[in-house]
Amino acid sequence: MEYLEKEFEQALAGRTVWLKIKEKYHFTNGCGIVVFPSEDEALNREAVRLLPEYRKKMFLNKVIAVTDNEAVVNVLNNVVDQNIYCEMLRQDEVNLLLIFYRLVIPSAHFSVVSMEEPYGNSNLLREMDVDFKDFILSAIFKVR
Repeated sequence: MEYLEKEFEQALAGRTVWLKIKEKYHFTNGCGIVVFPSEDEALNREAVRLLPEYRKKMFLNKVIAVTDNEAVVNVLNNVVDQNIYCEMLRQDEVNLLLIFYRLVIPSAHFSVVSMEEPYGNSNLLREMDVDFKDFILSAIFKVR
């Protein structure tokens, strides 16, 4: 029972992180949020490269990329414009946001760029003949 109480408290803290992002960027149904919790540079680089395509195919006004990884921020600088924003958080805030996401999906356009979080997807790439681009567009951004 203590575990559930702790998980619920963390989800509430994650909700607070979500609400701050939502307020800061005036988040609406026409917005997307993409969380980058992974340290996998190749996966992150490809996902960042595909962000403009994701935004256009999903008819989003803007996308907020959330990370705690300085390397991701550096790559994001290549695509950040008036429609793609970068929000740097602390690692604990990203983790709390993911815990909230596992409990309540706060937006239809909430994506997590990771093969581990929130549920573990690494077997898709190992067991099937899927490259990063197909994995990101299909399993993460749900564009295909």
